[in-house]
Formats: sequence, C-alpha cells, structure tokens
Amino acid sequence: SSILISTLILTLRPTGLLPLVTDSLPVRLLPTEILAGAAIRSREITLGDDPGINGQLWDPQRIDITAQQGTWERWIVRADRPQSFHIEGVMFQVRNVNGSAPFPEDRGWKDTVWIDGQVELLVYYNQPSWPHFPFQYLSQTLELADRGSIGQILVNPAP
Repeated sequence: SSILISTLILTLRPTGLLPLVTDSLPVRLLPTEILAGAAIRSREITLGDDPGINGQLWDPQRIDITAQQGTWERWIVRADRPQSFHIEGVMFQVRNVNGSAPFPEDRGWKDTVWIDGQVELLVYYNQPSWPHFPFQYLSQTLELADRGSIGQILVNPAP
C-alpha cells in the first residue's frame, strides 16, 4: 500500500546516564585565559582568490605552523571571497567578525568558521599531532582546497 501510516522512524529512550543531566549552569563558562585573551602568539592567515594560504600551495612534506599543546594563539584570518575555514585538532572562540562582536551562531567552541572578510580567533591547542600525521587548516571551498588552500600544523606534546 502507498498510504503513509506513520512518520515515526526511530524512538530513543536514554537510560543510565540521566544523573549526568543537570539544571544548574556553571558560574563561569570560559577559562580566565580566554576572557583575558592570553595568547602567546599572533598569526595572520590569508585566503586569497588564487588557491593557497598566505601565498603558498599545500605541500604535504612541509609543516607551516608549529605550536605547543596547551597553549593559546590569536589568529587573524582574512578571505578575499566568502568561504568556510576549518582547523583540525583544535578548538577556538571567535573574538570578532570584521571588527564587530561575533554573530550568535559564532559563539561557543568551534573548529570551523564562516569568513566573509576577516575574523579574529582565539585558538587553543588541546591535543598533540605528529610529524607523520599533522593537523591541517584549510578552506572548505572544495575547489580551493583541491587546488592547494591547505596548511599543516604540528602540535608538540605538552612537556
């Protein structure tokens, strides 16, 4: 029969973890380092109309950025055309978008952000990477990524 009887596809019934759900919110949602903007280094990343980041095409043998696990950096990311930008293996907060406060959808921890002009990010390196498996930062516009708009990050383990 072609008569739709129900639109129910799946029923979820969580059990066992309900004590983890709470109605109380933490007093402070962000660490002091973020609120104070305590970055140890600033970086400028430019995504041009031509493929590449900061004028360089992706080279899988090259490490473009070296960082330390457990540290913060301030990134200013500019794009000549609107595009999505992603950083693997990190989490960041959007500090401003074109000099203004972030949009509501840009608040909270991110690993991807929409860039239409310039954004300021506070990047936290929470996990290490390895020389044989570095993290990447890239344009998520496939035609640009496929043509080389990718960079690589080596995050050294915390001492």
